[in-house]
Amino acid sequence: MLRRLKKQDVRVQLVRILACFIVIVCHSRLNPVTDNVLDKSTLFIHCFFDDGVAVFFLIMGFFIFNKSYKKIITKAVTGILFPTIVIMVISMVLSDWANNVRALSDCILHPHIDISLIIKSILSRELYNVPISGHLWYINSYLEIVILVPVLKLLCKRDNDASSSARRWVILIAAVNILLKDFQAILPLGINPFMIFDIPVFLVLCGHSLWNYNEKIIGNKKIRIISLCCAAGINVIRFILQVYLFSKDINNDYFYYWNTGTACIFTVSFVIFFMTFRFNINKVTLVINYIGGKTFMIYLIHALILWRFNSIGIRDVFYDFWLGRGDSVVRELGFNCSYALLIFSAALLISIVWGIIKSAVCKCFKSIKAINGSKCII
Repeated sequence: MLRRLKKQDVRVQLVRILACFIVIVCHSRLNPVTDNVLDKSTLFIHCFFDDGVAVFFLIMGFFIFNKSYKKIITKAVTGILFPTIVIMVISMVLSDWANNVRALSDCILHPHIDISLIIKSILSRELYNVPISGHLWYINSYLEIVILVPVLKLLCKRDNDASSSARRWVILIAAVNILLKDFQAILPLGINPFMIFDIPVFLVLCGHSLWNYNEKIIGNKKIRIISLCCAAGINVIRFILQVYLFSKDINNDYFYYWNTGTACIFTVSFVIFFMTFRFNINKVTLVINYIGGKTFMIYLIHALILWRFNSIGIRDVFYDFWLGRGDSVVRELGFNCSYALLIFSAALLISIVWGIIKSAVCKCFKSIKAINGSKCII
């Protein structure tokens, strides 16, 4: 295990952790609009905690095209889809407990499981239909990209000028399309953006292109400063644009989300910033690599923890502590970050326990030679 942790790229794992944390903040933060009244300070913070899933898609492009399609499919089924289905079942069983409707023992002893709903959700690729599973839409998009990998690989061939040129043109056309959509949201002039690839695919291709320049980026302080300024600047622009939209229609929250042009620019700049750093292998980086390997499980289970904490009043305790004596940008940021950190930590602890159980079960199966050398999929 130690050897595996040393081989991992700490920059990538750190970005994974931050992306997962941003997702949790996005789901647990304060709402900038209350009773049709806009709180601009809350909105400003809001703009910096929107794009966690976009970062995941970008990172996906780093390595997915370097593997055989058989390995990609195997990982998608055993490492992504199977755990997701398990979490769907667990969420369905524990939803009443998470909402503080029934006791945990009652939910476990008398589970409410709708097998037909689970099967229907899987077959229709609508995994988010199960209770407390709205965030699982990301898995749908992930699996769709996996299906497209053989086609996308044609744009990502190594040392192939035609492939590189085609990829650059696809990225450019998709980027123009995304920006046209943003422009249409600001000034609805009847522009109909054309579609080449959707935003997740666009980000995956951007991630692949970015990784190709990895050696030129790492250690480059000039790029580091430019990317940081770009990330901060684009989010200020996003804030201004969203304030403008709210002034026209308080229900128009277009720039809230990760699938906008401003969000894509922020995501690329955000990732480039961290990719410019060079880390030496030490205890801290090994811990980062270890936690980074748990982010998918943290992502899967954080919603159940969030609902439970909200229902038993933990969110109210944090709110009173940070904002009970006044409201300010610092206090709001403190609430958003500290509450999300608590949820992240709880999910991390559960994922570690899950890993220990998985390891024990797999060792047991291997010891009795019940799986004939195949990998455990728990």
